[in-house]
Amino acid sequence: MTDFTIPQTSERPFKAGDVIEFGDITELAVFEDIIAPIVDPGYDPELWSCRPNVRDLIRPPKFNGRIGDIALTVMESPYENLLTASSRGLKIGSGCGSFRRTSDRANKEIKHYMGFGLTANASSTGRGVIGQIATELYYYPCPRQVHEDYNYSSGSLTGEAIRRVVAKPKLETSKFIELEKTARWIGLETLRKAMMHPIITPHRQ
Repeated sequence: MTDFTIPQTSERPFKAGDVIEFGDITELAVFEDIIAPIVDPGYDPELWSCRPNVRDLIRPPKFNGRIGDIALTVMESPYENLLTASSRGLKIGSGCGSFRRTSDRANKEIKHYMGFGLTANASSTGRGVIGQIATELYYYPCPRQVHEDYNYSSGSLTGEAIRRVVAKPKLETSKFIELEKTARWIGLETLRKAMMHPIITPHRQ
């Protein structure tokens, strides 16, 4: 995999309804590195690199086969969807409370939330595709310190800057989710190149 530089930017190269596709589960971790500086421009890359592997979080229990053909659908209202996840039948955030923000800075923090609906094909050696994995992923800044440029808080008391929440994955063996044919599909390479454009800043005397 080719190395690349992720600029510190708050611009999102995708919009609600876009579908971002990956051929292999390892590319999902690369995508997380791409969106980290958007969720929290002041995040610590070293701390972020110590997070649990997302592959282990979306793998259904007792499934050890291949996870491929991954598609992430960008949510329009990730914060609201996170709050309603349990009422929609998803098992999410055990021991984490309701996820509701009540501080004075909540509205500014919520603007940096990201949420994605995930589908992926689960394959078994000799049997091919045996079902489809479905779950939801959320990324948002943790309250702690205020970034001057963005005027919102991030970081937890443990030093965590970005919180990742993953709903318990479901393995559907009969009903497959069909994504809208009118959606704009984006490959990882296209997204990566969009993030590599240099950011021009005014020269200071």
